[in-house]
Amino acid sequence: SGDDDDSSGDDDSSGDDDDSSGDDDDSSAGDDDSSAGDDDDSTPPPVTQCDDGVDNDGDSWTDMADPGCSNIFDDDENNTLIPPTLLVSSGTYTDQHGTTHIIEGSSSTTQCNDLIDNDGDGPVDSADSDCTSATDGTEGGAFATGSWTQTASGGEVRICNITIIDHGSEYVVGQNDAGNTQHANNFSRFDWTYSGSTLHVCHVVENASISLLAVGNSSADRNDLTGGCNGTAWLTLSP
Repeated sequence: SGDDDDSSGDDDSSGDDDDSSGDDDDSSAGDDDSSAGDDDDSTPPPVTQCDDGVDNDGDSWTDMADPGCSNIFDDDENNTLIPPTLLVSSGTYTDQHGTTHIIEGSSSTTQCNDLIDNDGDGPVDSADSDCTSATDGTEGGAFATGSWTQTASGGEVRICNITIIDHGSEYVVGQNDAGNTQHANNFSRFDWTYSGSTLHVCHVVENASISLLAVGNSSADRNDLTGGCNGTAWLTLSP
């Protein structure tokens, strides 16, 4: 045992054995290339649509600047855009009773995310220097909400000066003009909806004492165009 190569002193034992854990390339996770800590084959985190530097949904806003992104791990940049055909636009319309409706200057609350050149200067949405974010309500100039003027076939004129417009919930609220013969200085609410390409409007309330009461009156029933406007038919507006 004193000179035996198999003794513990000079044997291929754990003390000097090339197969020991101390010097073995196949040793523990501390220096093994197959460990997650130093392995070049580890899986990188996935690149999501909200952190890839690409405008994935084509609305001109990218990653966390896009209202469709909730965080950088969100893999869907899409957000609901209101088609321009479903907006209430400035223009002159006539309803089925012969009343003329002139809508002027009404503006979207999301002009910087509606794919429309609202201020007519060429650039759209994020390309417009007047847009500070996708939720910016105006693409340029002073925010003017405009007016809704109704002229009955008998000649009576009723003007509502729009103070609130919500294209998402499809209504406008405004204060009746001081010169109106009925409900002067009270507040009105107009709701609208479309059936196909046909615009329908309900004058929900005309005599609210404050704008908050007009905003809160959501009694119009868009599923009942024949009787869902205060018990009567919705107005059908034709350009």
